[in-house]
Amino acid sequence: SFTLQQLKVFSSVAKTLNLRQTADQLFLTPPAVTKQLQNLELALGFDLLVRHKNRVSLSDKGERFYQKIIPILQEINVLEEVEVPAIRESYTLVRFAMSHIFEQSLLSMLCRLKKVKKHLEVDVAVMSKKAQLNALKANKIDVAIVVLSDDELKALQKDDFQAFHYKAIVFHPYIARKLLLDDHQHILEASKRQKILSGQKAVLIDSDVNLLPIPERNIRYMNSYLSIYNAIVSGLGYGFLPSNLIQNIAKDPSLYQLDKEISVKKPPVESYFVCLKGGRAKNIIEELIQLIMKKV
Repeated sequence: SFTLQQLKVFSSVAKTLNLRQTADQLFLTPPAVTKQLQNLELALGFDLLVRHKNRVSLSDKGERFYQKIIPILQEINVLEEVEVPAIRESYTLVRFAMSHIFEQSLLSMLCRLKKVKKHLEVDVAVMSKKAQLNALKANKIDVAIVVLSDDELKALQKDDFQAFHYKAIVFHPYIARKLLLDDHQHILEASKRQKILSGQKAVLIDSDVNLLPIPERNIRYMNSYLSIYNAIVSGLGYGFLPSNLIQNIAKDPSLYQLDKEISVKKPPVESYFVCLKGGRAKNIIEELIQLIMKKV
């Protein structure tokens, strides 16, 4: 058997009739060209070239073989230069990273986007905001989905990144409903609710420590809002949840919203899709946003 590389070497030699020139064109050494030709002749069982003192020429069989492989090599060139790149480009890999807060709301939307765009490949990682922004700057991800302050947003825009607004995230305080029920399964009166709350810990994300005026001794820290949700449902304390991100939270019968009982408010925050300005992810982000808006 013979290889495509051997055919390409022989084709070049047939055109140039010069081993050194072929070696230069193919970025090979002359001995490597000679070896490829010898292996091809061995596989075919006949000589392709007539060797002269300072040059080569095609043998009769070499000329006939060359004419046979010309259309084959032309088709292969079309595949390598046009068809294969087109096929490769038709499958677009977009690397997303998101903060924990978006797990429920966006993972399902990314799956829906992948169904709409049949040739889209999606790679998703969940990591902290700092890790996302570092990965974005190092070109290890294409899109970061994060909460940003105005200063963070301006800094990214100066670094040649662009941000697409996702939504304002609104937080409400919740507690397990079972903690506030009397023997007849009715919500306790206001004074009794306040007494129970005074003995509960606030379940917070680490980054909330400076946002909310709550003594350190009264705080339990969690690393994601899903962890906070599970802690609240389990009766470990009260906490702030992103009501418009965690699916069906307002309808969850196991939770009680504490807007009237808790005077401390967690301010809303703005979230964004961030990518390199002019990068290939821009169109994918715009299509994802459209899909989100249609669902809403």
